[in-house]
Amino acid sequence: MLENSIILFMSDNGAPTEDIFQNYDSNYLLRDIKGSSLWEGVQGAVQGVAAIWSLLIEKRERVSNQLTYIIDWLFTLLSAAG
Repeated sequence: MLENSIILFMSDNGAPTEDIFQNYDSNYLLRDIKGSSLWEGVQGAVQGVAAIWSLLIEKRERVSNQLTYIIDWLFTLLSAAG
């Protein structure tokens, strides 16, 4: 099973929730709290870390400092799943 698995770990630096029923908040209102500029304040999980591991990945020992967007993961993983 591990030979065909893709393990993905991502952190979430997104908006906090107030309680169990309010999981729909936006980072827009936190723009002056999280950073000194509008861009820094609404980035959300862009500033989080991510790691992916799989025996299917040819170049396993690689670190990238490039930005990505959560939608990129969807198409990448769908492509990998065939």
